[in-house]
Amino acid sequence: MRYLFRLFTPIKIFLILTISFAILKERKDFNTRALVQIDPIPKTKELIVKEEYAKAHEYLSYFMQFDYVKNNPEAQNLDRILTEKRDSIEYKKDKILEGI
Repeated sequence: MRYLFRLFTPIKIFLILTISFAILKERKDFNTRALVQIDPIPKTKELIVKEEYAKAHEYLSYFMQFDYVKNNPEAQNLDRILTEKRDSIEYKKDKILEGI
């Protein structure tokens, strides 16, 4: 029995190391694919068309912290429009009535 244990120990160690390296390589590849810049403007426009202004403002405001969106004039314009819409008395009145 001892002989079998000694025989299979290097095989077990080799398998564990192989699986570990495969997981580390996949994790490295996954992390680099996640670094793609996302354009929030199409999704924001889609939410505006659906009249979901709160979701659109929340979605766009998250991306406004990044320079590539913050410096985009179209994103600035959408942010201004959403802020004006959500600050309007009519919008607030509708939301209060919707809540009641």
